[in-house]
Amino acid sequence: MAARKTVDVTESKELRGLAEEVATSGEECILLSDGRELAVISPAKKVVRRRTKTRADMEAFLSSAGSWKGLIDAEEFKKANRLSRSISRPHVDL
Repeated sequence: MAARKTVDVTESKELRGLAEEVATSGEECILLSDGRELAVISPAKKVVRRRTKTRADMEAFLSSAGSWKGLIDAEEFKKANRLSRSISRPHVDL
């Protein structure tokens, strides 16, 4: 993916206002000149930040190991899983 050009709109009240409106509404804005589309402004994708896993998280994860032991027959489960994945259905034309 090619690098995108960035423009700082801090000092431009008009551009900053337009950018904030697009970010708030979540809708794209088409920029026109003499009835011709020049550009599209769209909201930036939100960055999802994951929290850092703690020692307690790791301990809880590790303590769950083997918790299903004795509750199900593993070989029977694997057999049923293989069977369910091998079932084929006829193609449906819509």
